[in-house]
Amino acid sequence: MIETTYIKELKGKDLVKDFEKRCGTMDKIKKVLEKSNGNVKLELDLEDWKYFLNHPDEPVKETMIKYTEIIE
Repeated sequence: MIETTYIKELKGKDLVKDFEKRCGTMDKIKKVLEKSNGNVKLELDLEDWKYFLNHPDEPVKETMIKYTEIIE
């Protein structure tokens, strides 16, 4: 198995745009959180969204690890 790590570097403002594209508004996330029993991913996204609204030029690194099976 081969492990490949991808690192994407962007600015905080780009992450905020991504949140807006995926979720619409912070209010929508808050409503979903009120109805759910603790969605940790959404809670972290909301915290990041609030933070990067105030720090738009701060660099952000997103990491994705992909595993590929070798077939002979």
